[in-house]
Amino acid sequence: MGFTMPALLKIRTKVFQFVVFLLCVYSLSVYADFKLSGVEGLVDAGSLQVDAIADLSLSDETQEALESGVDLRIKFLIELVKSRNWIWDAPLKDWEMLFTLHFHQLSGQYILAIPQSDNIQAFNTVDEALDDMASRLSFNLGYEQSLQQQAELYLRVKIKLDTEYLPAPLKLLSLVSADWKLDSGWKEWALEP
Repeated sequence: MGFTMPALLKIRTKVFQFVVFLLCVYSLSVYADFKLSGVEGLVDAGSLQVDAIADLSLSDETQEALESGVDLRIKFLIELVKSRNWIWDAPLKDWEMLFTLHFHQLSGQYILAIPQSDNIQAFNTVDEALDDMASRLSFNLGYEQSLQQQAELYLRVKIKLDTEYLPAPLKLLSLVSADWKLDSGWKEWALEP
């Protein structure tokens, strides 16, 4: 007993429709992301001023988890890197700023804990909290004066959702779901010696 040609065409059509449906659902679910549209670095006598411009948005799934009581940790990573011709570039110094976003069930407000301070801010919407976080991506960082003498230095900057500290079921989901892969990728900026 085999399949007839019309039956095979019907099966192929159904499979094609299912694949198109999955692609549509996937494309709708990955609209949220973290994007860095610009980064600047200024070196001045033992300090490094880093300013970044970001566009931050959460997926529906991550926002639902936030509103269900899961804290979201968002990392802003900065690396001072020496360019090398013969092997991969060497990070000389790195910094990590950790923002924590929490939803307060009783007040219905979003609480943002700001790095390098004991400051917390409350916001009425998640978009207000993310916009405030994006406006705070400016850091004055200390580093050794001897690093400034090295040629061909550049900054590498990235912002991402830290999935390492999610509860176990969500951590597993974050490995396979595009909704949890909120990551700007590295953005680079050359520094003058």
